[in-house]
Amino acid sequence: QAIRLAEVPLSDTTIDCCKALNQLGAAMWWENPQTVFHRESKALSGGLDKVVHVGEDDFNFWLCLALSLGQVNQIKFTGGKKSNFPGLAKLKSWLPVMGARLSSIVPSQDGLPVRLASSGLLPEQVELGSEIPAEFVCALLLAASAWAEPIVFNLQAIDPLLTRMLELLDAYVAGVKRSGTSIAVTPGGLSLPAEPQLPPDLGTAANFLSLPAFCGGSSQLQGHFALAGPGWNTVVKV
Repeated sequence: QAIRLAEVPLSDTTIDCCKALNQLGAAMWWENPQTVFHRESKALSGGLDKVVHVGEDDFNFWLCLALSLGQVNQIKFTGGKKSNFPGLAKLKSWLPVMGARLSSIVPSQDGLPVRLASSGLLPEQVELGSEIPAEFVCALLLAASAWAEPIVFNLQAIDPLLTRMLELLDAYVAGVKRSGTSIAVTPGGLSLPAEPQLPPDLGTAANFLSLPAFCGGSSQLQGHFALAGPGWNTVVKV
């Protein structure tokens, strides 16, 4: 669907993410001041012999990898000079349960470039152990809403990062159901407004709100706090 996201920091990470998703079939672009757009288009497409550049951000790679598992794909993922992803070696031995294989192009290197071959044949449920990076688990949950069939993820624990992702999914994806440490995702339940409001970055916000403690005066933070977690009001003053 068509989307307009305002107040987006147009960092290298954001721009690399838009470019990578476009290489997978999305239709995104960005404009100043700090706005990202997506025009109405078909779903992400599978294909053979694609090359997708994800930059240097871990989550951009995890998200593109997770999205690619839902279809028949042969993709070469490339990245920046710092592209060394912790947990990639253990992930390679896990991916066959998802009908996929990931191999390093440079021997004995746990980083990019890598080559993915995916069949699109996903299990009805899958175990996610502690060896799977938490960011990749978040990417799987996000991507599963775009896959063709429902799936159940059985986790060992729900860490804080995953809790944050579940809050986001609860707000926008109707087909996500949690029971203990099991999370079921049914595709087709994604519902976004034409202009979603992004919550403030709480890490940056905490730094801003601490300034009066050091130099006097006051600071005021306004924004959309519905997804920022409990205890946040619409306006925060210090």
